[in-house]
Amino acid sequence: MRKQVSRSYKISYLVILMAAVALFIVIVFAVRINSRLDSIIELTVSRGTSEIITDCIGKTLDSNERDWINISKDSNGNIISIDTDSFAVNKLCNQLEKTIGDALKNDSNTAGFPVGAITGIDILSGSGFTVNVEYFSIGDVHTEIKTEFEAVGINQTRHCMKLVVSAEVSAVMPVKNLTIDISQEYLLSETVIYGQIPEVYLASD
Repeated sequence: MRKQVSRSYKISYLVILMAAVALFIVIVFAVRINSRLDSIIELTVSRGTSEIITDCIGKTLDSNERDWINISKDSNGNIISIDTDSFAVNKLCNQLEKTIGDALKNDSNTAGFPVGAITGIDILSGSGFTVNVEYFSIGDVHTEIKTEFEAVGINQTRHCMKLVVSAEVSAVMPVKNLTIDISQEYLLSETVIYGQIPEVYLASD
């Protein structure tokens, strides 16, 4: 009788142990899947947002003049100052913030990824049905202009004007919602300036 009870306890203990191990494996798998799903959603929405922003920038630039810098030279042809047209740049930034903001607030923006990507297995990453993610901005879009000077040769300097776009985007799915901070940089113009540039501009980078 005691042997039967002891055996019964052992079987119960083994069943509980196996159930605990199985539960642990399920929890670890679920955490990994959840973490990978977050990464995939963020990457997918970032790509979709980038396409919208790029399209908005292209359309806005087509309707604006691109002469944003004024170069002053002395009588010997030496560059004495490089000034940014603040009015034109501020006007451009305001237009971009409104245009991009309106486009991102559209609740019909969607991006998708194959369900196989969640597994993390390369051979399955492109397989399965497409999971769609809706996304839209939940705050104002902010822009910032960055200028860079780089010496590229004798008396030759490359001047780059870049636009940094920042936005907060909400990604919506039936199983979860994510808030994603977007910060992306775009090249607006690139000009090679001929002539000796004062060191102050090259050192300002």
